[in-house]
Amino acid sequence: MGKPTIRAKMVRDGYGFVEPDGRLFVFMEDRHYDFRCLDCRTDTNRIGEVYTLQEHVWKSVAGTYDGMLCVGCFEKRLGRQLTTKDFSQDNGLNGPTIFHSKRLKSRLGA
Repeated sequence: MGKPTIRAKMVRDGYGFVEPDGRLFVFMEDRHYDFRCLDCRTDTNRIGEVYTLQEHVWKSVAGTYDGMLCVGCFEKRLGRQLTTKDFSQDNGLNGPTIFHSKRLKSRLGA
């Protein structure tokens, strides 16, 4: 048996996903997200680099919640490689059932 899969779901004018245990996680509501990296303009959703970090780590580099950064551009700003401790542990976007790039998987410790 393979890993459980995440099902995308339309929710109140937004999108989210249903986790294998049935919990609903809403990540887009009443707005459209631009998944392009703020620095290199790569579509982070398409390449599998949508993730969440510890708040202090993100703010130390990005300073705002508006926007996305691919792993490479975030690490360039940070001046080091991300480690598992940098990632938010309570967010489904970092979970094993979400599509992640090889680079992001290596940082998550997957």
